[in-house]
Amino acid sequence: MEGHEEFRCRDLYRTVLITQEAAEWYVRLQDGDVPLAKRVSYIFWLKASPVHVAEMLRMRRLGSRLRRAGLIGPSNDADE
Repeated sequence: MEGHEEFRCRDLYRTVLITQEAAEWYVRLQDGDVPLAKRVSYIFWLKASPVHVAEMLRMRRLGSRLRRAGLIGPSNDADE
């Protein structure tokens, strides 16, 4: 049973880490002047896992909801 618990903790840690990375990328990309090297790093991060893509989409939906509620300012992201 102890091994199973350790596996669940590692899985939860990975999930939290990916969520944190997605949030950091989301904030970085709100700046209208993102250097090409950072954009390339972002693409590599997205391509590394479908979980990264799903989490980034979740961040974008959350950002849209917060903007509609007036809790954050307008986005510099052309896709929104």
